[in-house]
Amino acid sequence: MGNTLKRNPLLLVTLWLMAVVLSTMALVATAGTAKAASVTPTVVPGNPTCKDLLAPEPAFEIKVDPPTSGTYGPITVTFSPDGKLVDFTSTVPVLGVFVKGGTAGGNFYDYRPGGSPGDTGLEVPTQQEISHVSFCWNEEPTPPDEALTVTKTAEATH
Repeated sequence: MGNTLKRNPLLLVTLWLMAVVLSTMALVATAGTAKAASVTPTVVPGNPTCKDLLAPEPAFEIKVDPPTSGTYGPITVTFSPDGKLVDFTSTVPVLGVFVKGGTAGGNFYDYRPGGSPGDTGLEVPTQQEISHVSFCWNEEPTPPDEALTVTKTAEATH
């Protein structure tokens, strides 16, 4: 086979291209199914919020209900097209996330002690559609550049 490859560089290029194509196909096939939550969730019955689960620690909480992708304060949330997974990024360290869906409770993702700037592939324990998500953190968020500012422009006299 070694002599065949030396005598036929086209065969060598063809084999190399096939290897590249097959490895690319394998990456694409696994990328759509990969789940990557960076911490192992705890299944929690009922319908608490992350603030309930972390009490008395977190000072701030945002509940995303209904599950709509977007930016909510310091948290940017992206729901998968099928509504079964959620990713987030944050400008403050998130201490905990509670992901709820179905009647079996939800998954609690605990990022203490340091918090997390984001995670991917968060889901409910039964892999159903997500009904809502709550995020908790302690740091005061920095207002966005387009935040409303107030200035005094009137002088009172009597």
